[in-house]
Amino acid sequence: MTGPEAGPGHGKNSAPAMTGEEGSRRPLVLHLLVGFTVGGTEKQLLGLMPRLREMGYDQAVCCLKGWGPMGDEYRALGIPALALGGRGRADVTVLWRLRRLLRRMRPAILHTYTSRANWAGALAGRLAGVPRILLSDREVRVWMRPWHLALDRGAFGLARGMVVPSQAIKGFDETRAGLRGERIWVVPNGVDAEALAVEEGKVAIRAGLGMDPGAPVAGYVGRLEVPVKGLAHLLEAVAALRQEGSPCTLGVFGEGPWEEEMRRRARALGIQGLVRLYGVRRDIPRVLKALDLLVLPSLMEGCPNVILEAMAARVPVLATRVGGVPEMVEHGLTGWLVPPGDPQALARGIREMLQDRAAAMEMADRAHAWVRANRGMDVTARALARVYEGLLGSPSHDGPGSGRIGCRRDPSGG
Repeated sequence: MTGPEAGPGHGKNSAPAMTGEEGSRRPLVLHLLVGFTVGGTEKQLLGLMPRLREMGYDQAVCCLKGWGPMGDEYRALGIPALALGGRGRADVTVLWRLRRLLRRMRPAILHTYTSRANWAGALAGRLAGVPRILLSDREVRVWMRPWHLALDRGAFGLARGMVVPSQAIKGFDETRAGLRGERIWVVPNGVDAEALAVEEGKVAIRAGLGMDPGAPVAGYVGRLEVPVKGLAHLLEAVAALRQEGSPCTLGVFGEGPWEEEMRRRARALGIQGLVRLYGVRRDIPRVLKALDLLVLPSLMEGCPNVILEAMAARVPVLATRVGGVPEMVEHGLTGWLVPPGDPQALARGIREMLQDRAAAMEMADRAHAWVRANRGMDVTARALARVYEGLLGSPSHDGPGSGRIGCRRDPSGG
């Protein structure tokens, strides 16, 4: 291959064959992403594709944009990975490159992720004659405008259906986008609990991060953007705790457009000494072990992976009651939920979780047991395989038509 289809660096490395195993009669699933950046969806695939391959599905992954770090990680697992080199939303030529790729590979299933890949994959897949196109929606997209909705409906009409990780997203897509619920299947995100085990002690990890080993530390892990992530409210909560004499360190792990404004806002609130920004980290298991509490102050979420990761790592969770979060966190049992957009409620929750460590750790232990039993990566892979089997016409498992696969409405099973 040459040009944009050559993989990293447009030819820096030779691209592996983008087909199933030679002579294989196994169905090939091609996963289509927007980019190979480090994100929740991309990390989910890192855990799912090897398991799906073991279940009998050949795997390959492609992105619309240029090469990124996750492409190297996919290839390290022996998964064929390719970047189409798209140069932005206006680059329609990527559609024709995708169509050529699909005609050459002839996947049994094209599985697309997030809006732009859904739109591009549905159109190019139909033009290339892909027999089964499966979309994915990963968030509650309150930002959608009428033209977004029109594109969503068009893509949905070209596909067999859509996979979502939470009932909240399914409900939103039914009511706001007007998509047919019987063709939307809930497959909750999974987490590899074993991969989150860290032997290094908390004191040593904190020393490496420049944190006081004895100070109470709350942490935020995610993208730095407002208003959706609720970070302004989190800073106000930290300032309120300092004013009442219960200060805590806030470790912030991530990047985004609000980074500099977050520094400025912390200075304005007089808490610049308490707020530490560390940027994007690839050692999330170590980061989590350094925390006494994970805080997710979002105004809207679909199915945040970081909550599952914290639960698997036995880190107490405080989050807002939005989107798919209550499907993972049962208030007072596996974590603590507060209303969105309420800095005082956030402050109270942080204070109680940091001061009553016995109660917080009891919640963390129950959350750990729940996530291992219900949200392991193997559970998610089996649920997704049932969707694929349904699309391929296998009668052996529940598949498309059930509308809900492997998901409980809340951690208590209610």
